[in-house]
Amino acid sequence: MISLRLIKPARLEPIEFSTSDMKRIGTYVRQQVTERVLKGLDVNDRRMKPLSKSYAAKKAALGQPAIRNMQLSGAMLGSMDVVEVSAGRVVVGFNDEGQLAKAQRNDDRQGSRWYGLSPANESKVSYFAERLLENKAAKLNKS
Repeated sequence: MISLRLIKPARLEPIEFSTSDMKRIGTYVRQQVTERVLKGLDVNDRRMKPLSKSYAAKKAALGQPAIRNMQLSGAMLGSMDVVEVSAGRVVVGFNDEGQLAKAQRNDDRQGSRWYGLSPANESKVSYFAERLLENKAAKLNKS
């Protein structure tokens, strides 16, 4: 004889990103964008336009690589940070108006955008976020 018993499923609650999670994701975004840009890659993961000969020489004289990597003094990339965060939302921008203006001019001037997530960045950030959710789910299952 077959016996069946109905079991009421547990109520499933959505797992959402907290403000703390979003801050971690935003910090990771900043790191990924900075690493890509320092390699001289644009938002399409392609090499950025070469520097003029005079500017390349100026950077080389200062000990910087003679590539377009949005870094001379480091102030502009250094001011990029998480500027707004809440549960489920994060904004990475610039915490200095002057550096924001410089970033915008560089993004407009160079012919291909540098500021934003490239396909490789998106993939890495998605993977990072998925791991955060998996860890949260695992903790909930243990409770």
